[in-house]
Amino acid sequence: MARVSANQLREALRLRKIIDQLEAKIENTQSKLDALLSGGIVKKSPGRPAKKSAPRVKKAGKKRAKRAPRSGSGKELVHEVLRSAGKALTVDEIMEQLKAKGYTSKAKEPKKTLGVMLYTDKAIKRAGRGLFTLGKSVTPKAKTRAKAKRVAKKK
Repeated sequence: MARVSANQLREALRLRKIIDQLEAKIENTQSKLDALLSGGIVKKSPGRPAKKSAPRVKKAGKKRAKRAPRSGSGKELVHEVLRSAGKALTVDEIMEQLKAKGYTSKAKEPKKTLGVMLYTDKAIKRAGRGLFTLGKSVTPKAKTRAKAKRVAKKK
């Protein structure tokens, strides 16, 4: 006699249960088919109720144009902070200056929200690792750091 492990027995029992369920469904379906073919009335099985939702219709509408940032919005204030700084700033430095200007956010994690905005705003450029500046103007410090990195990579 072959030895059977506990895991094999569990798997066999699981499969037997599935087979029993399928056999019950087959018997139920066979009895419905027999009733239909003999002209009798088919009883609905107590299964899932039929869905009565109407198909969704896509409404035709106008596409909204991208709008400029509101005056006093976070994006506008970040642009102002970066413009007035004259150098590349980190997220923490930008956050400090925004708080100093009286900016408050309703976000649960305003620092993360600011970080996402810095990385996605096309007007803001990265000036190094974790450094951000407005537009294409990169400070001389950032340029020399970037140049130093390139030189170090070549060696």
